[in-house]
Amino acid sequence: MADFGYDISGYNIIDPVYGTMDDFVSLQKKLQSLGIKIILDFVPNHSSDEHVWFKKSVDKIMPYKDYYVWRDAKCDDNNTITPPNNWQSLFSNSAWTWNKKREQYYLHQFDRKQPDLNYRNKDLVKEMKNNLRFWLDLGVDGYRLQTTE
Repeated sequence: MADFGYDISGYNIIDPVYGTMDDFVSLQKKLQSLGIKIILDFVPNHSSDEHVWFKKSVDKIMPYKDYYVWRDAKCDDNNTITPPNNWQSLFSNSAWTWNKKREQYYLHQFDRKQPDLNYRNKDLVKEMKNNLRFWLDLGVDGYRLQTTE
């Protein structure tokens, strides 16, 4: 777990630390009967590098190939690879991390374990909408959007 759990490994699962999906449904029903609303944190900016989407993106499996922001390396005069630009993450390191398997850099505005999602990809946008709908269908009343950079 990185950054206090903001490295999302699955958008429609419950972290076992908090219980099971059955626990959530039971809680939702009880709170609803008491007139209490459920608001979930939703992190649309990035996922975990352990998320199945990222693993498939590394392997260039469609449609996940471009679910993340990937860029080729630059080469300096000594043939040393360097990040595509000098962007810094909010944690004061480079915003780019080299992935040996894919042989490209991926963007992360936060921790290197939190690769940024690519909202220019219509398939990703559809997936994220489906994840939001999943929780609404379970009775969630709204969302607190986190890290919407």
